[in-house]
Amino acid sequence: MFDRIFKGTNTRLLVAVGTALVACAPLASQAADESEVKSVHVTVSDLNLNTDEGVHGLYRRVETAAYAVCDVERSDVQVRLRSGGPCVRETIAHTVRDLGNARLSRVYIEKNGPLAAKQFDISDERLTAKN
Repeated sequence: MFDRIFKGTNTRLLVAVGTALVACAPLASQAADESEVKSVHVTVSDLNLNTDEGVHGLYRRVETAAYAVCDVERSDVQVRLRSGGPCVRETIAHTVRDLGNARLSRVYIEKNGPLAAKQFDISDERLTAKN
């Protein structure tokens, strides 16, 4: 499913991105055939997810993949005003939530606000054994 497989954290993140995008597609897909599952390749190997630039890059890729999974054209003005519609919004939110990356969650909250984050149970706090 993915362009490349990498060792360490990026492997887990890469698998999680793909899994989240594929898992969300049937829930909110606008396709006529509900049984059709779409997937999109998301590569993270060239991103440093320990930097703001890298995490913003990942968010853009998740966003682009969500538009593709939902068969939504980004250039449509009405679509852009609605933030891609429910399929795109839900796919992005579920992907960010399922990844559990605090930095990526902060980017989501910056772009969508705390109410949207709360609606999809997205938190910028990383859970540890202590909490």
